[in-house]
Amino acid sequence: MATLSSSAARPSSPHRRAVIAGSILFFGESTTTAGTWLFLGGSIELLIRPVIRLSRRVHLQRVRARTAPAETSGDF
Repeated sequence: MATLSSSAARPSSPHRRAVIAGSILFFGESTTTAGTWLFLGGSIELLIRPVIRLSRRVHLQRVRARTAPAETSGDF
């Protein structure tokens, strides 16, 4: 019985397809502009998730710092 790897079972995301299509279109001289825009759009879309995660982490650290008690030694 053959097993599928996790990447084979998962469908390709639209941003990855845009990056791949942009890369392919970049080879032809007549399609360079379209390829550049697809590559740029796909690359920006791939950056969205890490930026959201980073901003969430920074926000949570700030909220935790504000709500932390002033005395944390616990020796009283």
